[in-house]
Amino acid sequence: MTARKSRSKSAANKSRSKPTAKKRRALVVLGMHRSGTSALTRMLGLLGATLPKHQMPATESNPRGYFESQKLFELHEELMREAGTSWFDLAPFPADWVDSPLADSWIERLADACVEEFGDSPFFVVKDPRMVRLLPVWSRVFERLEIEPSYVLAIRNPLDVAASLHRAQQTDESKGLLLWLQYFLAAEYQTRGSPRCFHSYEALLDDWRGVAADISKTLHIVFPRRSRRAEAEIDAFLTTSLQHQSTTTAQVFARRDVVDWVKDAYRWACDAASGKTGSARTLDRIRTSFEAVEAACGPLIAKVELDRARSDRRADQLESRVVDLNSALTESQREAATLAKSLDVSREELAARGNEVAEIRDQLVAHEHEGSRLVEVVKFVLEAALGRLDEAATSELAVAYDGGVLAPLAETGVQLSLRAGEVESLRGDVARLREQVSSVEEIERMKHEASERNAALSRLSTEVGGLRDSVSRRDTRIEQLKEET
Repeated sequence: MTARKSRSKSAANKSRSKPTAKKRRALVVLGMHRSGTSALTRMLGLLGATLPKHQMPATESNPRGYFESQKLFELHEELMREAGTSWFDLAPFPADWVDSPLADSWIERLADACVEEFGDSPFFVVKDPRMVRLLPVWSRVFERLEIEPSYVLAIRNPLDVAASLHRAQQTDESKGLLLWLQYFLAAEYQTRGSPRCFHSYEALLDDWRGVAADISKTLHIVFPRRSRRAEAEIDAFLTTSLQHQSTTTAQVFARRDVVDWVKDAYRWACDAASGKTGSARTLDRIRTSFEAVEAACGPLIAKVELDRARSDRRADQLESRVVDLNSALTESQREAATLAKSLDVSREELAARGNEVAEIRDQLVAHEHEGSRLVEVVKFVLEAALGRLDEAATSELAVAYDGGVLAPLAETGVQLSLRAGEVESLRGDVARLREQVSSVEEIERMKHEASERNAALSRLSTEVGGLRDSVSRRDTRIEQLKEET
């Protein structure tokens, strides 16, 4: 037996070694995002592995649930932010971070969260794709809690992963393929020498019973809930509707735009999932080359992604501003329409008031004529009362009253009182006329305010146009950045 074959067999036997019986067992599901880790975790949970108490809620991109701890997810995100990285960073997580001054406090926090989520369960399953980047930290956590981890590495067609990432988070396909490669290389490398097995998402959906049997055999696990009911529940959960993208293995190898690193790593992963142990040298060569290229190009990529993130934030702010301005414009247009309608009503009222004024003026002229006639009558009555009218004047007065005979002075006084009432009524009409003139002035003021609002609407429209131009320039800049990368 050659030294190479001896090392390979030794590594294989070591990775399949039985865990210490006295320690608690943890099944750790590792894999790139969108690789079927949620479905695999759900199956293991239904077979009896304890799931976290506080699970992440389902979302539109994963409507059946994630089956991972919300608390651990939040801690992982916080830890990576503090370390200056993220789950979509192509650079490896700093290997020496576990020796930093902050490492002990984080190991303690993660250990406390693990106890909070799983209690003292002797057999549980923990999963978060971010754990692939944080395995050195979690190795310390498991040591502190005296937990024996066994790893199940989830494999999925990298083109399907990239397509699913694009569908869920608009990630570029090329970035998605490189992320798949980085996650798989890290998961494989950091679990060497530990109990582990590889399984494809496609095999899980096609024959989950075979996958469960292989996990049980490889990791020396007897599932505590392998019952007919559990099988029925898993059958109902693992349906082909979970798989929104489906690309054949042959398509991965046929695509010229898929780099050879991804093809070679995926070929190795498919062999491992089918039970064939490949040479670790293949993956070591890919990992070394990938890390060298990332070290050379990573700073530039980081700068471009930072600029893009800033542009995206600025674009979001501009879009929010445009939405606010559109809302303000809509409200102003609504107010303008209301004012225009009010103005039309005011114009109608003004026209009606004008007609009323004309009628009142006609009445006023008539009253003035009647008043003049009344004055003349009063003069005649007074002259008659004083006996100063001659016969001819008395006759003229009688003709003025349609040939009637002059009434006694008492009757004349009554007539004068009635005429006085008519004069008071005329004065009231004049007062109302003045009020209507005031209403006309109010309408003129409303016309002026409507003119000012129309000018404000014009200014808002100009500002919205400028903002839309800014958004267009930002989109053009983003496209240029994409082409440069």
